[in-house]
Amino acid sequence: METERVAATWQERLGGADALARIVDRLYTLALDDPALEPVFARVDLDALQRHQARFLGFVLGSGDATIGAQMRRAHTGLEITPRQFTAMARHLTTALDSTGAPPALVREIAEQVERLRDDIVGW
Repeated sequence: METERVAATWQERLGGADALARIVDRLYTLALDDPALEPVFARVDLDALQRHQARFLGFVLGSGDATIGAQMRRAHTGLEITPRQFTAMARHLTTALDSTGAPPALVREIAEQVERLRDDIVGW
């Protein structure tokens, strides 16, 4: 299946499942220390969120699935994420990717893909 191949490729490009786990751990260390994001994380199940984040990075970002926007809107409904919070989380993701050794071109590619999801995440 094409979607599975794309997901595997992104995970491989990030360095495999172990690297993906390190990226997610680093992302949430940064995000949970950010006062701007505190209101968002106060209202979510962090354990579940972290489990899903690896899927987001490994599959959603690399997928051509046209329903990604709708999935992101559903997942963020009621969180009322502000543009500032979105930007902060995207910055933390970039930092996490950089700090775990992801190739700079891939970091930029992921950052661009995340930015494309802004309207599907902010304000719902």
